[in-house]
Amino acid sequence: LTHLEIEKILNFSRLENLKLHTCNLDSSHLLNLNKLISKKILRRLILTNNKIKNIPITCKGMFNDLEHIVLDRCGLYAGSVSLFFNDTKSNKISFLDLSHNSLNRTDLIVVSGLIKLQVLKLNGINLQEDARLNNLTTHGLTKHLKFLEIKELTISAKDILFLSKFKVLEKISLSESSFKCLKITKVRICCSNFDVDSVLEIETLSNKEKSV
Repeated sequence: LTHLEIEKILNFSRLENLKLHTCNLDSSHLLNLNKLISKKILRRLILTNNKIKNIPITCKGMFNDLEHIVLDRCGLYAGSVSLFFNDTKSNKISFLDLSHNSLNRTDLIVVSGLIKLQVLKLNGINLQEDARLNNLTTHGLTKHLKFLEIKELTISAKDILFLSKFKVLEKISLSESSFKCLKITKVRICCSNFDVDSVLEIETLSNKEKSV
Protein backbone atom coordinates (compact mmCIF):
# COMPACT_ATOMS: atom_id res chain seq x y z
CA LEU A 1 0.00 0.00 0.00
CA THR A 2 1.12 3.55 -0.71
CA HIS A 3 0.98 6.37 1.83
CA LEU A 4 -1.95 7.85 -0.10
CA GLU A 5 -3.88 4.59 0.17
CA ILE A 6 -3.19 4.44 3.90
CA GLU A 7 -4.43 8.02 4.26
CA LYS A 8 -7.73 7.01 2.64
CA ILE A 9 -8.25 4.50 5.43
CA LEU A 10 -8.33 7.45 7.83
CA ASN A 11 -11.68 8.44 6.33
CA PHE A 12 -13.39 5.44 7.93
CA SER A 13 -14.77 6.94 11.13
CA ARG A 14 -16.07 3.71 12.70
CA LEU A 15 -13.30 1.29 11.76
CA GLU A 16 -12.68 -1.15 14.63
CA ASN A 17 -10.77 -3.96 12.87
CA LEU A 18 -7.95 -3.45 10.37
CA LYS A 19 -5.94 -6.20 8.65
CA LEU A 20 -2.91 -5.13 6.60
CA HIS A 21 -1.26 -8.49 6.00
CA THR A 22 1.74 -8.39 3.61
CA CYS A 23 1.12 -4.84 2.39
CA ASN A 24 4.79 -3.84 2.08
CA LEU A 25 4.46 -1.36 4.93
CA ASP A 26 7.49 0.15 6.64
CA SER A 27 8.01 2.34 9.70
CA SER A 28 6.95 5.49 7.82
CA HIS A 29 3.43 4.07 7.41
CA LEU A 30 3.08 3.98 11.18
CA LEU A 31 2.69 7.75 11.19
CA ASN A 32 -0.63 7.50 9.34
CA LEU A 33 -1.74 4.47 11.32
CA ASN A 34 -1.04 6.41 14.49
CA LYS A 35 -3.50 9.09 13.36
CA LEU A 36 -6.16 6.42 12.92
CA ILE A 37 -5.44 4.83 16.29
CA SER A 38 -5.52 8.21 18.03
CA LYS A 39 -9.25 8.44 17.22
CA LYS A 40 -9.66 5.67 19.83
CA ILE A 41 -12.10 3.67 17.66
CA LEU A 42 -9.76 1.00 16.27
CA ARG A 43 -9.52 -2.08 18.50
CA ARG A 44 -7.89 -4.79 16.39
CA LEU A 45 -4.81 -4.35 14.17
CA ILE A 46 -3.01 -7.04 12.14
CA LEU A 47 0.28 -6.09 10.47
CA THR A 48 1.67 -9.56 9.71
CA ASN A 49 4.60 -9.85 7.30
CA ASN A 50 5.50 -6.20 6.77
CA LYS A 51 8.82 -4.35 7.08
CA ILE A 52 8.21 -2.15 10.09
CA LYS A 53 11.69 -2.66 11.66
CA ASN A 54 12.11 0.46 13.82
CA ILE A 55 9.61 2.83 15.41
CA PRO A 56 9.48 6.62 14.81
CA ILE A 57 9.75 8.46 18.12
CA THR A 58 6.48 10.27 17.34
CA CYS A 59 4.71 6.89 17.42
CA LYS A 60 5.74 6.15 20.97
CA GLY A 61 2.86 4.58 22.89
CA MET A 62 0.68 4.25 19.77
CA PHE A 63 -0.65 0.81 20.79
CA ASN A 64 -1.75 1.71 24.32
CA ASP A 65 -5.47 1.76 23.42
CA LEU A 66 -5.61 -1.30 21.14
CA GLU A 67 -6.92 -4.66 22.35
CA HIS A 68 -5.64 -7.09 19.71
CA ILE A 69 -2.29 -6.67 17.90
CA VAL A 70 -0.49 -9.00 15.49
CA LEU A 71 3.07 -8.03 14.51
CA ASP A 72 4.28 -11.44 13.33
CA ARG A 73 7.23 -11.21 10.90
CA CYS A 74 7.47 -7.42 10.89
CA GLY A 75 11.27 -7.37 11.19
CA LEU A 76 11.07 -5.44 14.46
CA TYR A 77 14.42 -4.43 15.90
CA ALA A 78 15.19 -5.10 19.55
CA GLY A 79 13.75 -2.29 21.68
CA SER A 80 10.77 -1.55 19.41
CA VAL A 81 8.15 -3.16 21.65
CA SER A 82 9.06 -0.95 24.57
CA LEU A 83 8.28 2.07 22.37
CA PHE A 84 4.87 0.77 21.26
CA PHE A 85 3.69 0.57 24.88
CA ASN A 86 4.81 3.47 27.06
CA ASP A 87 2.01 3.13 29.61
CA THR A 88 1.66 -0.49 30.73
CA LYS A 89 -0.66 0.38 33.63
CA SER A 90 -3.53 1.79 31.56
CA ASN A 91 -3.18 -0.14 28.29
CA LYS A 92 -6.01 -2.33 26.96
CA ILE A 93 -4.09 -5.02 25.07
CA SER A 94 -5.36 -8.57 25.66
CA PHE A 95 -3.89 -10.33 22.58
CA LEU A 96 -0.32 -9.76 21.39
CA ASP A 97 1.63 -11.62 18.70
CA LEU A 98 5.32 -10.66 18.43
CA SER A 99 6.46 -13.85 16.70
CA HIS A 100 9.57 -13.87 14.47
CA ASN A 101 10.94 -10.49 15.58
CA SER A 102 13.99 -9.44 17.60
CA LEU A 103 13.33 -8.65 21.26
CA ASN A 104 15.63 -7.52 24.05
CA ARG A 105 15.37 -7.60 27.82
CA THR A 106 13.52 -4.27 27.99
CA ASP A 107 10.90 -5.48 25.49
CA LEU A 108 10.13 -8.57 27.56
CA ILE A 109 9.95 -6.59 30.79
CA VAL A 110 7.48 -4.16 29.17
CA VAL A 111 5.34 -7.10 28.01
CA SER A 112 5.38 -8.48 31.55
CA GLY A 113 3.69 -5.29 32.71
CA LEU A 114 0.75 -5.36 30.28
CA ILE A 115 -2.02 -5.65 32.87
CA LYS A 116 -4.80 -7.09 30.66
CA LEU A 117 -2.77 -9.40 28.43
CA GLN A 118 -4.23 -12.92 28.19
CA VAL A 119 -2.76 -14.26 24.93
CA LEU A 120 0.94 -13.92 24.07
CA LYS A 121 2.67 -15.39 21.00
CA LEU A 122 6.47 -15.37 20.86
CA ASN A 123 7.10 -18.07 18.27
CA GLY A 124 10.55 -17.97 16.68
CA ILE A 125 11.65 -14.73 18.36
CA ASN A 126 15.32 -13.72 18.28
CA LEU A 127 16.38 -12.88 21.84
CA GLN A 128 19.01 -10.14 21.80
CA GLU A 129 21.72 -9.16 24.29
CA ASP A 130 20.93 -10.45 27.80
CA ALA A 131 17.23 -11.14 27.12
CA ARG A 132 15.77 -14.24 28.78
CA LEU A 133 12.24 -15.60 28.78
CA ASN A 134 12.34 -15.28 32.55
CA ASN A 135 12.10 -11.50 32.02
CA LEU A 136 8.40 -12.10 31.31
CA THR A 137 7.89 -12.75 35.03
CA THR A 138 9.22 -9.34 36.12
CA HIS A 139 5.79 -7.78 36.68
CA GLY A 140 2.21 -9.07 36.96
CA LEU A 141 1.90 -11.11 33.74
CA THR A 142 2.17 -14.38 35.68
CA LYS A 143 -1.18 -13.67 37.36
CA HIS A 144 -3.38 -13.23 34.27
CA LEU A 145 -1.76 -14.72 31.13
CA LYS A 146 -3.88 -17.67 29.90
CA PHE A 147 -2.36 -18.66 26.54
CA LEU A 148 1.36 -18.70 25.68
CA GLU A 149 3.04 -19.71 22.42
CA ILE A 150 6.83 -20.18 22.36
CA LYS A 151 7.33 -22.54 19.42
CA GLU A 152 10.46 -22.50 17.23
CA LEU A 153 12.59 -21.61 20.25
CA THR A 154 15.49 -23.53 21.72
CA ILE A 155 14.86 -23.43 25.45
CA SER A 156 17.26 -24.69 28.08
CA ALA A 157 16.36 -26.32 31.38
CA LYS A 158 17.06 -22.99 33.11
CA ASP A 159 14.66 -21.16 30.78
CA ILE A 160 11.93 -23.72 31.40
CA LEU A 161 11.76 -22.72 35.06
CA PHE A 162 10.01 -19.46 34.19
CA LEU A 163 6.90 -21.38 33.12
CA SER A 164 6.29 -22.57 36.67
CA LYS A 165 5.70 -18.96 37.74
CA PHE A 166 2.55 -18.55 35.64
CA LYS A 167 -0.50 -19.32 37.79
CA VAL A 168 -3.50 -19.36 35.40
CA LEU A 169 -2.14 -20.71 32.11
CA GLU A 170 -4.76 -22.72 30.21
CA LYS A 171 -2.63 -23.65 27.20
CA ILE A 172 1.07 -23.63 26.27
CA SER A 173 2.33 -24.12 22.71
CA LEU A 174 6.02 -24.99 22.51
CA SER A 175 8.56 -26.81 20.37
CA GLU A 176 9.21 -30.53 20.62
CA SER A 177 12.69 -29.98 22.08
CA SER A 178 11.30 -27.63 24.73
CA PHE A 179 8.59 -30.11 25.65
CA LYS A 180 11.19 -32.86 26.07
CA CYS A 181 13.29 -30.52 28.21
CA LEU A 182 10.22 -29.78 30.33
CA LYS A 183 9.61 -33.48 30.91
CA ILE A 184 13.26 -34.12 31.83
CA THR A 185 13.43 -31.27 34.35
CA LYS A 186 10.08 -32.32 35.85
CA VAL A 187 9.22 -28.68 36.49
CA ARG A 188 5.67 -28.39 37.79
CA ILE A 189 3.55 -26.22 35.51
CA CYS A 190 0.05 -24.96 36.38
CA CYS A 191 -1.25 -26.05 32.98
CA SER A 192 -2.34 -29.41 31.63
CA ASN A 193 -2.93 -28.43 27.99
CA PHE A 194 0.26 -28.56 25.90
CA ASP A 195 0.24 -27.98 22.14
CA VAL A 196 3.20 -29.99 20.82
CA ASP A 197 1.94 -31.56 17.60
CA SER A 198 4.85 -33.81 16.69
CA VAL A 199 5.33 -35.11 20.22
CA LEU A 200 1.64 -35.82 20.69
CA GLU A 201 1.53 -37.67 17.38
CA ILE A 202 4.52 -39.81 18.34
CA GLU A 203 3.08 -40.63 21.75
CA THR A 204 -0.31 -41.45 20.23
CA LEU A 205 1.25 -43.83 17.73
CA SER A 206 3.30 -45.42 20.50
CA ASN A 207 0.20 -46.00 22.62
CA LYS A 208 -1.63 -47.53 19.67
CA GLU A 209 1.23 -49.95 19.05
CA LYS A 210 1.17 -51.04 22.69
CA SER A 211 -2.56 -51.69 22.55
CA VAL A 212 -2.30 -53.91 19.45
